[in-house]
Amino acid sequence: MALMIPTVVTNLMVMGPFILWDHASEVQDFDQSASNWAPFRENWKLVLKAGKTSKLGFSSPLWTNSDLLNKDSAEDKAEDAKYDAFNTVPFKKIRMCVDEPKENCVEHEFKKEYDNAKALFSGKYIKDTKVDKKGILKAFKVKKGTYQDCPMQRPGFNIECNGGNKARWGYCNNCATQACQNNDNDDADGAIGIGIAGQSTNGELGAGWTAYFASPGGQCTANGKTHKAVPWHRAAFGTLGRAG
Repeated sequence: MALMIPTVVTNLMVMGPFILWDHASEVQDFDQSASNWAPFRENWKLVLKAGKTSKLGFSSPLWTNSDLLNKDSAEDKAEDAKYDAFNTVPFKKIRMCVDEPKENCVEHEFKKEYDNAKALFSGKYIKDTKVDKKGILKAFKVKKGTYQDCPMQRPGFNIECNGGNKARWGYCNNCATQACQNNDNDDADGAIGIGIAGQSTNGELGAGWTAYFASPGGQCTANGKTHKAVPWHRAAFGTLGRAG
């Protein structure tokens, strides 16, 4: 699993065509009169990678401190890594790609800009019902029939549910044969996402789902723990301005 943030883009608004000026001082002109502008190219920056280990589980201090890990790791190498961009790059949009460097991705856009990924993950619980449940289940390739298809419990960032189920980005759920319980303080049996920990789960996970989240045969059995490599955990920030 990898975490990316798009680098900051500065917008200069002028009369007539407007100028978009990115961090590399590249200038692009857009014809404001055109009904369909050319797609805005976001500059994604790799900030974190999670391999199939417990190194970047929920309680890892690497989520909340400034320490780096394998900072020179090649982008396409599947291993745990934390880059300087985690501590330095502002963003408003975040992306994680599962088992593939630049494909099979899930994105999330925030209502506000964060100074860096450290500021996001060292903060308090952020409830966000716009977390892409379908996108996460698809990207993580969770087999239908193995999990309880309920609305998300405590979706968002830095989540901590009952039963010791936690995720830095994701949501919680009941096990497959139990009824849906969707309120923040209801019972929870498992979690899915990145930086996770879970009930009856031996060790934390950098990415994947915990023992009770999804069980083979769709039973409430603590045998479903699954690691996922998110070799590209990217976050991105980009804005597109219009002339007044």
